Amino acid sequence: MNKIIRYYNQNRRKIFSIIIVIASALFLLYFINYMVAKDNINQNTVSTENQTVIKNNININSAIGGGNGGTIAVKESDIIEQFIKYCNEGQTVAAYNMLSYQCKEIAYPKLESFINNYYNNNFDGNKSYNIQRWSGSTYKVDLKENILHTGNITVAAKQDFITVINEEEEYKLNINSFIGRTNLNKEENMDNISIKVAYKNTYMNDETYTLEVENKSSKDIYLDNLEKTSTIYIVDENDVKHTAYINEIAKEQLHIYPYAKNQVQIKFSNSYVTGREFTEIVFENVMFDDTNNESEKISINLK
Repeated sequence: MNKIIRYYNQNRRKIFSIIIVIASALFLLYFINYMVAKDNINQNTVSTENQTVIKNNININSAIGGGNGGTIAVKESDIIEQFIKYCNEGQTVAAYNMLSYQCKEIAYPKLESFINNYYNNNFDGNKSYNIQRWSGSTYKVDLKENILHTGNITVAAKQDFITVINEEEEYKLNINSFIGRTNLNKEENMDNISIKVAYKNTYMNDETYTLEVENKSSKDIYLDNLEKTSTIYIVDENDVKHTAYINEIAKEQLHIYPYAKNQVQIKFSNSYVTGREFTEIVFENVMFDDTNNESEKISINLK
């Protein structure tokens, strides 16, 4: 104890100087944090030059480009924010009612399917979130554990891509990486077969095309034997081929019986980019029973 008192008396000035420096640093840090927090709360600005929107402390950055400008981004982000708020509060009916008709039809036809397959997987507790404008009216949404509620800072964020659409003069949402449905109604007629591309469902990483195929002959037609991975593909405006996921196609789907009609769904690999157009769907290995196993190529123009 005497040594401590002696050390204090000999170094009193140095100790007081260190205490003052530490106190000043803590006060400066507190002041900076206070000013930053105050600035974030009061900030409600839009910068259309770099497509960055700050609204209600949510940063919305244009990651790819395109879209309708900063003002629209703020409105669209408000819709997504309201959806997340409903989910955080357990208001599943209100959240479900914000989904588009197409999204409900394709993925969540009933409230129970929305709760079981989306809500329970993404909102297993109160979530904080970050919204980033990705492409057009599509936003990347990161959902994180709310540290203030759980104290847990190690859980990885869950990610979704949410698209805002105008449906009957009302904002609605496509969730779970579903971008939207496009009606195409493109048809190719030949002597013994008719192929109509009815519509496509676009997701962040792929597109699924629905085709209506009619066999007008007395012979069986096989659109493909699925022995190769590169004989069914879609071509974009830059002549890039995007192959089909043949492992997800049932062979029987591609077998068109005489005078019969089949609905065929084919998924193609494709990372979503606003404005990209596709020019044709190609079947390189179409087999007709009366051609001695010789294949033909059929293309359906999408322009």
